[in-house]
Amino acid sequence: MDAPQSYAHADYFSDASGTISEELPGSENVTTFEAVGDRTRVVFRSDFKTEEAVKQVLEMGMKEGFTSQLHRLDQWLLQRTVS
Repeated sequence: MDAPQSYAHADYFSDASGTISEELPGSENVTTFEAVGDRTRVVFRSDFKTEEAVKQVLEMGMKEGFTSQLHRLDQWLLQRTVS
């Protein structure tokens, strides 16, 4: 079976019971995997309804939070290949 080349999901802020916030912006996201020689490039795309929504999540620290999660993923993957 071949691995998927992409997947899509919606991302929304919610409260503890799962009710989606009407005040905070959500996004539609697509992640694609591209073969580059013997490596794989992962491309993340997030679409927001407005430019203001993008500004809001950036001001909330989205870039820093996402970047820190990618660093954690790098470390996790490195541990799996070294073992």
